[in-house]
Amino acid sequence: MKLKRIALLMMLVLVASVIAACGGDDDDSGDSGDEDTSAEAQSGSDLPQSITDSGITVSYPDGWVGIGSPVGVALASNQGALDSFLNGDEPNPTEGDVVVQVLTVPSEEGDPETLFATFPTEVSEDDPFAPGERSDVTIGDLSGLSAPLTFREGIDGEGALYLLPYDEETTLFVIAITASGAFDEDLVSDIIQSVELAAPEAATEEPDDALDTDTEEDEG
Repeated sequence: MKLKRIALLMMLVLVASVIAACGGDDDDSGDSGDEDTSAEAQSGSDLPQSITDSGITVSYPDGWVGIGSPVGVALASNQGALDSFLNGDEPNPTEGDVVVQVLTVPSEEGDPETLFATFPTEVSEDDPFAPGERSDVTIGDLSGLSAPLTFREGIDGEGALYLLPYDEETTLFVIAITASGAFDEDLVSDIIQSVELAAPEAATEEPDDALDTDTEEDEG
C-alpha cells in the first residue's frame, strides 16, 4: 500500500516539533507548584487527568499539562516544556522535562512496518533525532513496533517511538522524550494504555419513502 507523502510529512513535522518541547526554561513559571513532576516521581502513579480532542482521549499524571491538535494530543510534565513545544525552541532537555505526543494515523497509510520503513529515507543527519533499531512490542492490548531514539550530537535526550494499531482504521504513533537517563518506560506504557478513540458517528439518512411523504405533504 502506497504511503501518502502528505501524511508522512505531517508526522515528521510533528515529530520534529516534539523535541523542542523538552527545552523547558530554568525559570519555569508553570502552575505545578512544589509538586515533583519528574519521570521518577510519576512512575507507577495513577493518571487522574485527561484531555479529549478530535476524538482522542488520553490520561496523564497529576500536575502535567496537555494540548490537542487535529491529529492527536501533546502532553508535558510542566508548563515550561509545553510552552517550549508550542514556541518551537531549540532542543535543550532538562531534568524533570517529559513530553509525550500521541498521534493518530489512518491505517490506510500503511501498517507499522511500512510506516517505520519510511523513516530512514526521510530523516536526515540535521534532524534532532532518528529512530534506532526497531523491535516488536506489546503494550496492554496493543501490539506493534517500537524503537529507541538516537539523538544528534549536542542534544542530551532520551526517548522512544511507538507504532501501534489501535483498530482496523487507526494506528497510534507515539513519541516520548525526556532528558538523558530519565526515560520511564512504565509511565509511557500507562499513558498509551489510557488512550481511547471515539467511535465514528454513523451517518443517518432518511429512507426514500419518508422523503416522498414529506414531498407530498408540502405539495398538499
